[in-house]
Amino acid sequence: MQAIAWRVQTEDKEKFSYRLQIDGIRGIRAQNRILKIVEQWNPSGEGYCPRNNEAILFFTRTFETVQSWIKWAKQYPYELIEIKKDGTPKPIKLGAAARKRKKGTKRS
Repeated sequence: MQAIAWRVQTEDKEKFSYRLQIDGIRGIRAQNRILKIVEQWNPSGEGYCPRNNEAILFFTRTFETVQSWIKWAKQYPYELIEIKKDGTPKPIKLGAAARKRKKGTKRS
């Protein structure tokens, strides 16, 4: 499963709204795991790829600060990429990549 997130423009400039797209969800158990992880998010759409038998889910959530978004995104247990307005990925490590570290290095 892979997730892609991007910031959505809202009328309230002091809040930060993000949209989350989760691809490659195979089976109801995987879908239930995802729904448990994103239970604070609002569902905003869904899709299905019959060729791969995979579901696609969309969610939206508003955060008070960018730091609160990053804190949540770093705890996401699967691969997560945030993309910029131009469609390129941001260099920050989120999701499973945020928890990976080289052997022999300590967390600060």
